[in-house]
Amino acid sequence: MFGLEKADCGKIIFMGRAISPGRPSDALALGIGYVPRDRHRWGIIGIRSVLENISLAIINNLKSKFGVIDRKKEVQIVYNLVKILNIVTPTLSQPVEYLSGGNQQKVVIAKLIAKKPKFLILNEPTQGIDVASKNEIMKIIDDLSREGIALLYISEEIDELLEICDRIIVMFNGKICAQFVCGEPETNKENILSAIEGGFRNV
Repeated sequence: MFGLEKADCGKIIFMGRAISPGRPSDALALGIGYVPRDRHRWGIIGIRSVLENISLAIINNLKSKFGVIDRKKEVQIVYNLVKILNIVTPTLSQPVEYLSGGNQQKVVIAKLIAKKPKFLILNEPTQGIDVASKNEIMKIIDDLSREGIALLYISEEIDELLEICDRIIVMFNGKICAQFVCGEPETNKENILSAIEGGFRNV
């Protein structure tokens, strides 16, 4: 869906039409963003500043026709996102590797929000962060949903799924085996665990 791997079969229908992004830049151009499971390897450039990391996805939009980056606009956009997401950093020039895990994850999310996506894929977005940061990330995700951004939340934490998702889909052996809708009687931890192990099926 994000152009990291080629689909073996089937179709991806997005905004009413079939798409086949061949690389992440194609997906971003379509309005699709991806928060990777391993932020250190794929989400941040640790030695670079908060400013550079967040503006990375939109740097081409900040260039004039002569290729000059509008630094004032860049700082303003990043500053606003740092404030909105409550990213704790002494300055925008702070290298991201010196931030806490939770704030590093917020930087990853801020980078994608700057791109104004229509659809965000979040792969284990609360992995490796403390409880307080986890709660903040969950609130950010909820706020994004309320703003009309579609979200695909991938997690092994069932309690998180029950808290944040409107619908939970379980796959077993590469196929959808169960679907749970928030608020319905069968939507509980026991049934979801059973579906994960190949037991409970309702599809």
